[in-house]
Amino acid sequence: MSLSLLYTKFTMRQNYQVVQSRVALQEKKRNQPELFSIHELPEWQRLNNNPYINHGYLKETNSYRGCLKALAIWNNQSFNIFINIASSVLFFLLLMLFADIYLIPNYPSTTMTDYIVVNLFLATAFQSSFFNATASCFRIHSLAQSKLWTKISNLGIIYHLTTCAVTILYYCYYDNVFYFKLLTIFTFISAIIMTLIILTDFFDHPNFLHHRGLLFIIFGAFLTFAPLSLGILKFGKDKVIKRIDLNMLSVEVGLYLLSALFVILKLPERFITISNKYQLHSQNFSYICFILATLCHLSLLISSFVLMRSGEHQPTLISFT
Repeated sequence: MSLSLLYTKFTMRQNYQVVQSRVALQEKKRNQPELFSIHELPEWQRLNNNPYINHGYLKETNSYRGCLKALAIWNNQSFNIFINIASSVLFFLLLMLFADIYLIPNYPSTTMTDYIVVNLFLATAFQSSFFNATASCFRIHSLAQSKLWTKISNLGIIYHLTTCAVTILYYCYYDNVFYFKLLTIFTFISAIIMTLIILTDFFDHPNFLHHRGLLFIIFGAFLTFAPLSLGILKFGKDKVIKRIDLNMLSVEVGLYLLSALFVILKLPERFITISNKYQLHSQNFSYICFILATLCHLSLLISSFVLMRSGEHQPTLISFT
């Protein structure tokens, strides 16, 4: 066989491989989700998204597989998904390890109630972050799935805030079972009312979007200030300080408030143009504040636990030690 013929065959093979690689690249691009502006979205997505963010959106997929594939391309929800995945992993590890590896060995007087209270808080912190990540991922599926996962996400937040309130009640009224039970019942009634509101169709209406954050602020304020005010009236401020770290509680409440305000006021995109998909926007800052507030609450529980052990009143709630 002549050298020219061999060269020709080699060249043809090389050209064939180049063509194949280009075809594969084009096929990959066709299968990769495409980003759109808000004006190119279906009506239900336009109404349920932030009007101040014009670009970086994914169209409805009508497929769970399509939603999962969308994780491969950075879009307006990517930061929300990955930061909530990271926080859910963190809280799951704390749920599995914190009480057994840190709390009990360092404080042998830990009661079963302490163990349940701390782990209950960590469990709801985990489920809240997990549901937030899942909702951010599947909200592009369809209108029906967007409504479903938004409800699940909001219910997760409500149950997490409720657990935060109950844990504060425990450390504030650990030697007053009657007040603990009374305020816990009121807390659960408030959570049930919020659950019923979230489950209504009115809650999903686009016109109600701006009021959701305000509703969460009212709910959180009630859960925080009602038991705290009663505690100050009953024990006095000095004794409350010996039960709860008010400074850390103030930081926590402030972060939860900021979390809601970012969404309500659409900051910073109301005043700063979001020119690319990598810029942080109100939802991103909201989740950052929410996760930081949750970590503050864990710190508050630890400090309250230590204050309980060093206080003059012993807990009269369930104890197995």
